[in-house]
Amino acid sequence: MRPDQGFQVASTAKTLTAAIVLQLVEERRLALDDSIARWFPEAPNAGLVTIEHLLRHTSGLVSFNALPDFGTKYRPPAEIIALGLAQKPQFCPGTNWSYSNTGYAMLGTIVERLEGASFEQVLAKRLIGPLALTHTTMRRPGVELPVVSGHAAGRPVDAPDQYATPYAAGALASTAGDLVRFWHALLGGRVLPVATVRRMFGDMPAMLGPYSGGNASYGMGVQLYDVPDGPGLMLGHSGGIEGFTSVVAYVPADDLYIAVSFNEKKVPAEAGLWSLLRAVRAWRVLR
Repeated sequence: MRPDQGFQVASTAKTLTAAIVLQLVEERRLALDDSIARWFPEAPNAGLVTIEHLLRHTSGLVSFNALPDFGTKYRPPAEIIALGLAQKPQFCPGTNWSYSNTGYAMLGTIVERLEGASFEQVLAKRLIGPLALTHTTMRRPGVELPVVSGHAAGRPVDAPDQYATPYAAGALASTAGDLVRFWHALLGGRVLPVATVRRMFGDMPAMLGPYSGGNASYGMGVQLYDVPDGPGLMLGHSGGIEGFTSVVAYVPADDLYIAVSFNEKKVPAEAGLWSLLRAVRAWRVLR
């Protein structure tokens, strides 16, 4: 491996997607309370589900990758969205929380329609270029990249879709350095106004199900972790996909940004973060 080699960072991409959506809100080309009926009239509860519901995973829409026969072949955005929208909603919009990759794929499509460009192009124009994220790329089917191979229990993972299927919900290849650079810019007010960044972390329900870890809450494309017997309070986002795990976080008590990516699905990136943070804390005591 080389320091500049990309890892699949999966759902850590959601913060970048959310940032682009919120930039469009700042530009008044989109509103958080806009219903999705304008773009997806066929969706369940289309007149009730809003942009903010999609950002916060409170839409009730089923996540396409939760379907038992989803498989690993490449599926284009329209297909994964249609799969999710074909399912019965889990709850009325805004009344509960459930992680939905379908919602973030829909946000990517909405961005494309507003910008008149592919999500990959919008990401490059708004974030990758301005922030010099030189090792960050959206995956596309049929496009080979010099990325690290994923593993599960030490065995290489076959990914025939080249990790492109998750689209705006998580088809990002990046490095720990780029993830830290982005989060430093986000929390520093260089991506969005500070007031908007604070709003991203407001009204955060506890995360439920396999994505929770038992100690996290979710906002608009961001997670708030509270691990009293470990790192303590952290602002960031985790990700996981077949063959990879990742996490990026800011730890206020230490004024420290940390990003960790593993190319092994069985190893939680949060464990790597805690190991690094302990080492930094010990070094600071000795210093």
